[in-house]
Amino acid sequence: MTRRTWLGLLIMIVSIAGCEWWRPVAPAVNYDGNRAKEVLLDALETWKQGKIGTLASRKPPVRFVDDDQVAGLALVDYRLVAPDQTVAPYENVPVVIKVKIGNQVIERTTVYQITLVPEIAVLRAE
Repeated sequence: MTRRTWLGLLIMIVSIAGCEWWRPVAPAVNYDGNRAKEVLLDALETWKQGKIGTLASRKPPVRFVDDDQVAGLALVDYRLVAPDQTVAPYENVPVVIKVKIGNQVIERTTVYQITLVPEIAVLRAE
């Protein structure tokens, strides 16, 4: 190999070694799965009551993102698919929701991810 090829190879190896993309995500050390489940259920209940705007004004605020909610659909009912499941960081929590579209109620299974740090957030993950 020529000196130029070695130099190029060395630069590529150093670049890859410095990147974060190949390292696994470290789990949250103090993640409270019970608190995460409470946050999810509270957010869904707040949506069901039609008071979703109150989540952002709480102390601490709760960020809630759901495409159906953003589209203006009313939540009629919800239930956890596995109510005894431990909620873990970076994992999907399946929930069956019933939303009202016009005069029709549609049931669908969705998944949410819940974060507690650095902010509290419930995000639909599909």
